Amino acid sequence: MENNYKYKVYDTSEEFLKDLEDQRLAGIISNRNVLKIKDSIFNFDLEIPLGGKLGFTSRELKYYFDTGRQIFSNCTFNNKVKIIHSRRELLFDKDSCFTDSVQVTSRNTNCTFKNSKIYSLNVSESVFGKDAKGLGKLRLKKCTVKNSNFKNATFHSLVDFYQTTFEEPVIFNKTDFLNVLVLSAAKFKSNMLFTYTLLNDKVIMRGTQFFKGFDISLAIIKGELALFDIQLDNKKYIAEQRELSEDDYEDFVANKGKIPISNKRETYRVLKKEFISNVDYIHSLKYKRFELETYDKILVNNINQNIDKWKSKFNRFILYLNRKSNNYGTRFENGIAFIFTVSLLFGLSTLVLTQSFWNHVCLGCSFDEAVFTKGFKFYINFLNPVHRIDYLDSLQPFYGVAYLFDFLGRIFIGYGVYQTIQAFRKYK
Repeated sequence: MENNYKYKVYDTSEEFLKDLEDQRLAGIISNRNVLKIKDSIFNFDLEIPLGGKLGFTSRELKYYFDTGRQIFSNCTFNNKVKIIHSRRELLFDKDSCFTDSVQVTSRNTNCTFKNSKIYSLNVSESVFGKDAKGLGKLRLKKCTVKNSNFKNATFHSLVDFYQTTFEEPVIFNKTDFLNVLVLSAAKFKSNMLFTYTLLNDKVIMRGTQFFKGFDISLAIIKGELALFDIQLDNKKYIAEQRELSEDDYEDFVANKGKIPISNKRETYRVLKKEFISNVDYIHSLKYKRFELETYDKILVNNINQNIDKWKSKFNRFILYLNRKSNNYGTRFENGIAFIFTVSLLFGLSTLVLTQSFWNHVCLGCSFDEAVFTKGFKFYINFLNPVHRIDYLDSLQPFYGVAYLFDFLGRIFIGYGVYQTIQAFRKYK
């Protein structure tokens, strides 16, 4: 054992056990309810709680291992760590660092990581707790996790990832959360997927940040989603747009952490529905807009792949009008601009198809105040989608084509009025 500044460095389990025995004999270790280990570096594979395969130099030291809590504070683990089932509660605190893998097997007592850096966290196939009222809670608070594996894990008790940052894709693949799941202020730097995940109780996402994608489309939601100020940017949410085979689809969502574009759209639909059910119409409109923007990309893919080509083009045109008229129900000023634009377009088209227009405008080059006033009156009247039609009779339309543009103008102006009202009602 060599000193490294203030740290104790252990290269073998024998060195570690001898030092603990020396501390016990010196009275440094005296609390039998809590075993604290701090400022240590472990350069060998370690099984926690301490004991078991380590071996003991005395029966007294074994007693410390078998009772109370074990707390690791400001420790670095450079080899594999395996956390096994025990009746002892575990706490890793104050800048603990795991540079290799951490495997957590089934547990009925609490396991907590605070301010820790974990290179690889593996809880696959594990069972935490026995029932909702028991122990077996898993807490990661203000931690950083690079890689993780939650496949087929079952959590009977609380799971808390408060202010924890996950750097690589996180796939909760066939994971059962039977109790409360807390993701408050958690940060997912890459995709996060609930793939065939059971959410049986409340899922709290307050201030949760998704820097890339989030997929809840395949989750089995039996509980409640408590969504508050989650951050999800549609532009940074990159989904797989190509058509996938069944095998590729399963590989993406279960292993690679990639999100198909159909799952992206469904995720937005689920979030929109949840906000509506909580009477939060403002945020529901945000995800409605994201959903329709994603659907537009799906239609583009259909057109490129010649799938329902003309139907997809028509639906894209409808989405285009929806976006331009009120940005999917979120911008009333777009509706006002849309009304004046289409009224000018169809009003001018109607007017130029009459003989009176050419007689009064094109045959006279000088400004005529009376003609300008009459034209302005015509435009204001045209803004009314239920204006009278007989005004065209005196303007001598060519072959009656002006009546067609007048009719189209009524439709689009009426549509613009409706869209403006819809956007005004977003705060209902």
